Amino acid sequence: MRGTIERFGSKGYGFILADNGERIYFHARNCLAPKLIKRGEKVRFQKAKDLNGKDMAINVFVEKEYAKKNIVGGFSNSNF
Repeated sequence: MRGTIERFGSKGYGFILADNGERIYFHARNCLAPKLIKRGEKVRFQKAKDLNGKDMAINVFVEKEYAKKNIVGGFSNSNF
C-alpha cells in the first residue's frame, strides 16, 4: 500500500494516511529505515493486524529512498 506520514512522534509511533483514506498506526520498529521517516513523506507499507486485531503498518519505507531498488528488506517492490 501507499500513503503519507501524517504524524510521527519522538516516542517512535505515528500514523500513515493511506491513499485509500485509511488512517493506519505504525511504530518505528516496523520501519526499514526509521531515521528517514518524517511528516509528509510518501511511504509504502504492508497492512497487518496487531495483537488486539487492529490494523497496523509494517515494512514501512520512504518511497524516494528506495525507488531505484527492486528488492527492499527481502521483499520485492511488487508486494507493496
